[in-house]
Amino acid sequence: MARPAASARLCAVQRALHGQVLSGHHAGMTDKSLSPDLRRFIVARISSIPALEALLLLRSREPGWDLPELAARLYVSEADVRRVVQDLERRGLARLADARAAYAPEDAATTAAVDDLSAVYASHLVEVSRLIHSSTDHKAHRFADAFVIRKEP
Repeated sequence: MARPAASARLCAVQRALHGQVLSGHHAGMTDKSLSPDLRRFIVARISSIPALEALLLLRSREPGWDLPELAARLYVSEADVRRVVQDLERRGLARLADARAAYAPEDAATTAAVDDLSAVYASHLVEVSRLIHSSTDHKAHRFADAFVIRKEP
């Protein structure tokens, strides 16, 4: 049975991280390929790998994706993908209308940051994944999230 793409990518990240731990390279590894601005963007706007994958899929196709199709592509439930897209919407990255999600960056700077993130993620998957998963940066993410202006329901 073929492994789903998202699971295969996650396994590749886990193997790479495990290899770094076994070889001792994790201690001295820096994220030099990630600019400080891009690191701040990731910490402030990307809450998880599924959120990043959803964002990149939304960016890849206009006018967007039906939630069941996006959920199938990400190998998650429709309820999970709805929560992910709602989170992206709160962060000014996507729009959710009924059961359809679309890429909707709030401004040109956000568009440029997502473009940069897409290019860097393709070539530095482990570094981006480590940043998203790191506990230190999760604390910074929670701090940055406190300053997100939320729309009243």
